[in-house]
Formats: sequence, structure tokens, C-alpha cells
Amino acid sequence: MAKKSCTDYIGELGRFFRWLHQAGEFQWRKPEEYDLIRRPPRELDDDIEEAQDVPVWAVKLNK
Repeated sequence: MAKKSCTDYIGELGRFFRWLHQAGEFQWRKPEEYDLIRRPPRELDDDIEEAQDVPVWAVKLNK
């Protein structure tokens, strides 16, 4: 997955946990040290792709 996609999913998961913690109808509570968890995704060397030529098609209209 792309680093940006991972960042978005982790952020959404964090918002869900915050909502779940504040919702009174559920018994779940965030652990005390939840905010100390490092959440940014790491980009691995294997994830970096070299730039590749991508074929582009164009439609030519006859006039």
C-alpha cells in the first residue's frame, strides 16, 4: 500500500478509537499509554519504486 493510504487508514483508526473511548454505550477504554504509540508508517526500501515509463494513449479526432 502507498504510504499516504496507510497514513489515512491509521488516522481513521485513531479517530474510531477516540470515538469508541468517548461513547457511553460501550465498555471499551483506551489504554493509559495509548497516546505514546508511534503511528506514522515507515517507508521500507522495498516499497520505493523506480520511476517507470507509463504508456499513454490519446484519441485523435478527425476534423
